[in-house]
Amino acid sequence: MDRMDSFAALECNGHLPAWWYYCQAVRMVALYKDAEEPAAGGTRDVRPIGVGNVRRRAVARWIVASLRTQCEKAFFPVQFCCGVADGAQKALFALRAAMEANPSYLLIQTDKKNAYNEVMRTRIVEALLAVP
Repeated sequence: MDRMDSFAALECNGHLPAWWYYCQAVRMVALYKDAEEPAAGGTRDVRPIGVGNVRRRAVARWIVASLRTQCEKAFFPVQFCCGVADGAQKALFALRAAMEANPSYLLIQTDKKNAYNEVMRTRIVEALLAVP
């Protein structure tokens, strides 16, 4: 385990060769959203799935767990994700308290229909390719 800790420290501090980090990058896989073929002339939309390296994910999890207290002290209440226990629940309570204390505030909710997964990514790629 000591060797793994030493290697993880080298990797996380950027002391390994550049090619190592390239090899450890997330592998993207495009899965079709629908099993059915589109109508004539239509295109099938894909869902990009990032498949991370298992060892790299384990090291990242270990780092976050070991720094949880420091992260919460440094980041909370500015952000509610990294290292903050029950972050989503705390964010919700903070939002409710702010709205109750300030009745003139306006709250707008977005992504009601899981918009990220509703986007036709093939259209995004086509639009990007069309830009000179």
